Amino acid sequence: MVPEEYRVINRAIALIDNDWQDERDVDDDGWSDIPGQSRGTARTRVFYDNRRGKSASGTAGVTFEKRSGGSAFAHQDLESKEADGALFGQMPFGKYTLSGAATLFVQSRARDFTDRREHERRQSSTIEINLSQRTLRNTWLVGIASEWFANRTPTDPLPSAYVYTGPSIYAHDELPVTSWLTASGSARLDYHLDDGAHLSPRGSALVHGGPWAARISGGRSYSKPKQLTEETEAAGFAGLTIIGPLDPEYADSVSADLTHTTRASIVSVTVFRAQVNHPTLVDRTTYTLRTQEQPVKSGGVELLGMLRKAKWVRTARRPSSITAR
Repeated sequence: MVPEEYRVINRAIALIDNDWQDERDVDDDGWSDIPGQSRGTARTRVFYDNRRGKSASGTAGVTFEKRSGGSAFAHQDLESKEADGALFGQMPFGKYTLSGAATLFVQSRARDFTDRREHERRQSSTIEINLSQRTLRNTWLVGIASEWFANRTPTDPLPSAYVYTGPSIYAHDELPVTSWLTASGSARLDYHLDDGAHLSPRGSALVHGGPWAARISGGRSYSKPKQLTEETEAAGFAGLTIIGPLDPEYADSVSADLTHTTRASIVSVTVFRAQVNHPTLVDRTTYTLRTQEQPVKSGGVELLGMLRKAKWVRTARRPSSITAR
């Protein structure tokens, strides 16, 4: 008989779901209070684990959805079809661990406004390969990744396609400096044909002793702007004007948290501050998309409390103060 710790685990799961609701104007004001919706989904998941370091999992699914809402003079109907898939896996590679992940997403949408119909097709994919090692004194990881995104519309302002391809390399290291101090740092280098290379560093330090732990973190991240915003999701692309090339966005952030942990409770307070430089925003008065000169700043304080008992856990979370401008 094969020992339990060496038995190979193989699993496959299939899920099918369908739901719908009728569009309703509850207060008879001419606007939909409850949008109409019908959706059908099918998804499968597979798992593999040989209990000796090799494991893999995957998922794939399709979704068909229709939505409707608005009023007689500003009504919208949305029909979307999408398919997605993902694969994950890892295996021993000498004294290291080799892991990888890949995702794929395709979506086709047709939106009927009162005066027009818009078609849109979105595609995205990612792939990552990592090499890592964990020892008593150190945990590190290095990897390469590539991201691809495309948004295609047959009408202006995207008559052909918006395509973004971004290869990158990254590294992460975590080191226990002393029995009460742990330091970690990471860096990611992204490259784009139009914008060149961009470095995104991040570091943190954790001080812990007894029931108390305190952490401070800071870093910078880079993002290539996309023509997908809250406004375009609501009003579409037909009337949108894109002004000039859109500059890359950079986000600088810093945070600090203090946590007290016992067998029965966890209490944590976090203070954070972030600033996005060269944000890409939509001017709603003129419906134009452009890079703004003024940065977007946000900050706040968050309180988290958790009570634990043998058969239940109660959590309370309160953002006591958040400011943005």
